[in-house]
Amino acid sequence: MSLTVSFDTQNQKIKPKSKTTIRQTNPVIGEKLNGGAKVNGIIEHFKQGEKAGDCRALAQLIGLSFTTIGKKAIKDSVRPDRMGGAIVTFKGAKGTQKEFRISIEEFNRYENGKIYSKGDDDVLCIEIAMVKYLKSLGVKIPKDGIQGHEVAELGENELVGLLMGENIQRYDILACMYDINGTRNVEIYLKEFEKNPNKFICEIGFTDNFDDEIYINHAYALKRIEKKNGKKYVIFINPYNSTKELKMEYTQFVNSVDNTALYELNSNQRNRNLLNFENRKSELWNLEKAELELKQVEKNKYQSKDGLWWDGNEYQAFTNKIKYAKIEDVKKYINNFSDLQRYIIMKNYAETYISKLDHRTMGWSSEKIQDKKDIIQPFIDSAIKHAKLYGISDKDINEFKNACAKELNAKFYTNQSKIIEAFEKFIKIVENAKEEYYEGCHY
Repeated sequence: MSLTVSFDTQNQKIKPKSKTTIRQTNPVIGEKLNGGAKVNGIIEHFKQGEKAGDCRALAQLIGLSFTTIGKKAIKDSVRPDRMGGAIVTFKGAKGTQKEFRISIEEFNRYENGKIYSKGDDDVLCIEIAMVKYLKSLGVKIPKDGIQGHEVAELGENELVGLLMGENIQRYDILACMYDINGTRNVEIYLKEFEKNPNKFICEIGFTDNFDDEIYINHAYALKRIEKKNGKKYVIFINPYNSTKELKMEYTQFVNSVDNTALYELNSNQRNRNLLNFENRKSELWNLEKAELELKQVEKNKYQSKDGLWWDGNEYQAFTNKIKYAKIEDVKKYINNFSDLQRYIIMKNYAETYISKLDHRTMGWSSEKIQDKKDIIQPFIDSAIKHAKLYGISDKDINEFKNACAKELNAKFYTNQSKIIEAFEKFIKIVENAKEEYYEGCHY
């Protein structure tokens, strides 16, 4: 119920007692005067902003609001500043600055929902605080707001880690993978979530577009798994409408969910089943096993003027398997596997492969600059070597090399889209030169 109070001042003249104009908020009920934030430390209805690509962070925030420990963390993190703004505390922030103040002017600038979220002032203040935190680390924020690359720079556990601080264990789930007994990887984690949803939050994505609410390249928050009329369903939330529950039949969900992140809260008491499975990953999904699988599909390979190629399914199988390998094994394998490099380059798979590396637990953080170079540089070298066969100019080669080097040497994060853009441009040059080389011969 809401109460509206109006004053008829048509026949009255009100004289102020002083010339001082006071802008204030009522600290008791949070009533907004002259604009400003109304925060209460509780996540209520909101919709993701039109331009910002921070769906992962918002899905994590929604997930936290479903748990007891998460609710407390949010409550402890946001408070009014008594001047129409708010103060957000990030327990897990790097460095000495943990508190970030959002002024009434900053809040009013973004509350229209054009860039960041609209509907719940706590959520918007947390988003603005994320911007301030990232800027304090030297991360550049696009004019359209935080995107996925910037969210990754929040730290290994992203917004969950910022709000919760320590005792967080993140599990990166490759839904397309199977255990040795044929169980789909994601089911192992879903089972533990179902048994104790108050201990976990789960951020999910999908492999395909289903309707205007469930689609690819977007993050959702898992809410619960329920049984009804003999069937099992998964309930989840889209950050574009935080109060609407979306439902999918369990088997369809398991077969449709994409790479997913599960966060175990209070991980000083880690789930034994998940811990055991994590310890077996390198055994279950290793490069040697992937190589054997590829040899078994020898009949699907064929020869071309560019050497041995794979078909898309074999490529997909390999890149999925490589996910769980140790980083040193990945480096070694990529350096030795020229066919893989050639296939990715000539079939325009640079985008897919780099995107997959972005989902590795190694991330794109500044601490992993050398790992990024070691993994991506062989592709760059192979592309250049291949280009020289068709007489590509030094100017084009150097432009490609420098564009990639700029990103790989970036201090805080690598913008994979810039590398992809450089690859695509270079591949186009090579393809055009190759057509001339073969005098229009198609194969």
